Amino acid sequence: MEKSEEAGTISLNALRRAAIAMDCDVAYFLLPRKSLEATVRARAQALAAQMARRVDDSMTLEAQAVGKEFQAETAEELTEELIRRLDRGLWNQLDESDLPGTAPSIARSR
Repeated sequence: MEKSEEAGTISLNALRRAAIAMDCDVAYFLLPRKSLEATVRARAQALAAQMARRVDDSMTLEAQAVGKEFQAETAEELTEELIRRLDRGLWNQLDESDLPGTAPSIARSR
């Protein structure tokens, strides 16, 4: 069990067996790094930016580009709407370029 623990591969069954042997319970949970409000806002901003960028990409193909300022305004409005509705789509997979700490890729595949 110690080797598994060091390697980060310990199983829940192994933890349960150890807990039983020590007359303990196993508590398995995720500990947030920031507040729920901050998590929801960051997620909404990333999703809104993705949506606004896709609309701009489409419009650019039709020679109707709206510009970065309008795109930013649209993204902010979408962010507030997603937060207001607590849209379950917030937790859908985002493009890799929309994840925190990831630089946008030059060519996006569709």
